[in-house]
Amino acid sequence: MNIFALLKKGCLYILFFILLLNDTSLNQFVKLPVMLAHFTEHRQRDSQIGFIQFLAMHYWGTDLNDNDNDRDAQLPYKKVDIHSIDHPVIPTIRPVIEKHLVLSSVVVQPVFNNDLLPQPALGSLFRPPKIAV
Repeated sequence: MNIFALLKKGCLYILFFILLLNDTSLNQFVKLPVMLAHFTEHRQRDSQIGFIQFLAMHYWGTDLNDNDNDRDAQLPYKKVDIHSIDHPVIPTIRPVIEKHLVLSSVVVQPVFNNDLLPQPALGSLFRPPKIAV
């Protein structure tokens, strides 16, 4: 396989991974080490707590009043923010050729009269005087 093809494929995988982490809530998996560190903090306070009890306390039940709300807010999936949904468009290298089928030689185009379009004569500084009626 060509080295450039491998490089292009690797760049596409990296770009896909970055877009996946940015546009979905999968970036919360990056916070897993914070959850494990917070679990060890709870284990130091109470050696009888298990991991399922830790999850139940922080996600499914009421948390203890242990003054670590800032640390609890750093846990994954406690607060999920997806700020934007962007879909990049990569233009094609090959031009797209469209062929139109002409059914008749006479083409009727409707004339649109839009009152919302500005009229240059009325927006001009020098405009004709108004006649008072």
